[in-house]
This record gives sequence, structure tokens and C-alpha cells, in this order.
Amino acid sequence: MPVNCRETLRLLGGFMDGELDLVNNLEIEQHLRNCAECAARLEDQSALHTLLRSDALHYPAPAHLASRLQSKLRIPSERPHTPPKFRWAAGLSASVCIALAVWAMAARINSANQQKAMVREMVCSHLRSLLATRPTDTTSGDTEQINRLFSGKLNYVPPVVDLKAEGFPLLGGRLDYIAYRPVAALVYRHQTHTVNLFLWPTTSAPLLSPDEATLRGCHLLHWNANGVTYWAVSDLDPQELQIFGLHIQTRVSMTHSLQKCD
Repeated sequence: MPVNCRETLRLLGGFMDGELDLVNNLEIEQHLRNCAECAARLEDQSALHTLLRSDALHYPAPAHLASRLQSKLRIPSERPHTPPKFRWAAGLSASVCIALAVWAMAARINSANQQKAMVREMVCSHLRSLLATRPTDTTSGDTEQINRLFSGKLNYVPPVVDLKAEGFPLLGGRLDYIAYRPVAALVYRHQTHTVNLFLWPTTSAPLLSPDEATLRGCHLLHWNANGVTYWAVSDLDPQELQIFGLHIQTRVSMTHSLQKCD
């Protein structure tokens, strides 16, 4: 049963964070396409979310915070031979270490949460493609046609390879939107299984071995190479997905590299 405005607004937070199941996610997407009021509410909440994460709301700690931390962490008085200025320095150093440790932990938690949300987005996109009449924006798996699809719409030229000889024919490509960025999605087939390969530029160091994950019955394979991050999503057996990833890495390293567009 399609959701109404009240139900949409109740689930809007979960929809923005990618926490809804596939059915609710699709129903809310349909409602938002047909309801300008709920779509405007989503836009307002998205703008607020962006604002709250902006640097404009980050303020340096006040000067008196150091003295308060120093008083809490002051070296005990039974060390009479330590000059006061060194006790103050030691206390301040300890407070700085604690602050850095808290900041590092918060950064790790935030990064992990962002990656979880991104994984949910890719899994939902993969599942939607399975429900669609045509999971690609192209009419064939021709690599030149796929490159024309991405031309002018992405600020990079993604490496596109066909793995028909290896048992993973390329069905086509489509433009997708993951983690607030437009990305290339290449769609492959292996027997009765579909593989969505999402890729975009990255500055992260290459992964020595691919990362694996599983969500909602889908297996994911992730690696970085030659300035590109790859995410393969499928219901394939994990070992077969690993084989697919190895074929992609081998073919790309032989024939392609990421090119930035002017």
C-alpha cells in the first residue's frame, strides 16, 4: 500500500540515512516524485543536514578550557621537586593528548558511519536495478556507447572493460548517485546473477587485498587501484565475486587508467 504524507514524514529521517528496507525505500521515492510538499520537506532537511556538517559551525575551544583541564589533571603535590611551570606543562600536554584521542575516535566513528551509509546506498541501488525493466541507461554493452553515456556528465573517464571471454559479459552502464556524488555504474551478468560495479576517483591508498562485506543478502567487494575506488555488489557466491574482481583488476591494469576531464 502506498505511503501517505504522514507516513513519509515519519520515515524521512531513515530514508535520508539509507536505513529503510527496499519496499519502504521504493514507496517513499515514489511518493516524493508525486508530492511537492514532502519533496520540499526532504530538501529542507537535507539542507539542514549539510549545514550541521559544515565547517561554519565548528569553533575553537575557548582559552580558559586549557586551564580547567590543567586543574583537573594537575600533578599531585607529593612531587615537591617538580617546578610549577613543568607541572602546568605536563597537565596541558595530558589534556592535549586526551583531546587528540577523543578527536581521533570521533573521526573514526564518523568515517565508519559514512561508509555504512554508502554501502546501504549501493545495495539499495543494486536491488532497484534488479526490479527495473532495464537496469542500464544504455541499450547494449558496447564500451564506446557506455563511454559516450558518461561523457560530459562525469568529471572523469571511468575504465570500462567487457569480461565476456571470462564469463562476465558487460550488459551496459548507467549514471548513479552515491554519497552525494555522481558515479559510474557498470552492470555485468554471470549466468543468472547480476553484478553492479560502482567506481569513482579516490585519493586513498591502494588496498593490498579487497575488503568484503555482506548486507541484505548481497555480497560486496571493495578495492582501490590506480586512483579509482571500486565497489562490486551482487548475490554471487563470495568466491565467484572475488574472481570477478580479479578479472577487473587484471584487465584494467593492462588496458586502462583513470582520466580526469578538463
